[in-house]
Amino acid sequence: MDIILLEIIRAAFFGLIFVFMVYKGRKVNILKQRGWIFIVLGFGLLFFGSLIDITDEFSELAAYVIIGPTPLQAILEKIIGYTFGSFSLFTGFILWIPIILESFELTQKLKKAYHDLDQKINEIRTKNQFFAILAHDLRNPFAAIIGTTSMIKEDSDSFSKDEILALIDDVYNSGENTYFLLENLLAWSKTQMDDIKLDKKILKLKDLTNGILKHSKLSAQLKGITFINDVSNDDTVYADEEMILTVLRNLVTNAVKFTNEGGTVKIYSDHNGDHSRIVVEDNGIGINKDTLGRLFNIDSKFSSNGTAGERGTGLGLILCKEFLSKNNGDISVESTSGKGSRFIVTLPSKAID
Repeated sequence: MDIILLEIIRAAFFGLIFVFMVYKGRKVNILKQRGWIFIVLGFGLLFFGSLIDITDEFSELAAYVIIGPTPLQAILEKIIGYTFGSFSLFTGFILWIPIILESFELTQKLKKAYHDLDQKINEIRTKNQFFAILAHDLRNPFAAIIGTTSMIKEDSDSFSKDEILALIDDVYNSGENTYFLLENLLAWSKTQMDDIKLDKKILKLKDLTNGILKHSKLSAQLKGITFINDVSNDDTVYADEEMILTVLRNLVTNAVKFTNEGGTVKIYSDHNGDHSRIVVEDNGIGINKDTLGRLFNIDSKFSSNGTAGERGTGLGLILCKEFLSKNNGDISVESTSGKGSRFIVTLPSKAID
């Protein structure tokens, strides 16, 4: 009796799979594909062979067999059911393998496309938030300029000469910061264009740093900050000149911004194999650990006022990271709160493209 029960269970199993395969094939419109047809036929024949096994146990069912009731005919029916069924099932799976592989490949492509799309959406969302913050940062200096000049225009007689000079100094600082922000914004917008062309060449670091320090001399003098340029005359980098000037200008401007009156900003370089390293070091207020990891991320834009109240947007360091990346370079920072910071730029010293 146990054997009969097992045969019934086996027949039911193959029968259910056969029905399911037919139903599924019709539903997804793949019933006409050769691999699927062979698989369905295989389970159908296995179901048939299992039914024949059941009729062997019940003589009254012998009239319902297809070929005949004799033992030889029953064996023939089992051969048709099990042998042909197994062969048909095997053939179907072989034919179905390329379809499975193609489907897997398509699934992987869809997953990648979805991941890329999700990443693009996040980038757009981040940039929209970033531009909203920039708009606010641009509006504040202009509001200060308009407010200050309006005061001078409408009530100039009530101000002393020293007060007017102080107000003019405020207007100048706001204008300079806004201009610097616009320069960075224009440069950053260019990096977002896929067709941006680089003009890489061998550049002498000493010439670059001399120009940057000369450009930043006035803002340093206003705070009594001393510049030290210890960059070697022999060190070179292979990069786009305008991009690297922008990087160095941002780093020196930040160093001045976060250094107290009477402090020091030092630039020096060294050479290691095929790369040169430029370090911009200050003895200013430094950066705390929580902030260090967020400095170069556009989605966690960080900004704070300088030691003399100078405003910033955080765009400069993001720009530095992108420009250096496009020139096969990198940037890192070492800092201790209250003791100063070291921004380390690494670039190829010769052509590697």
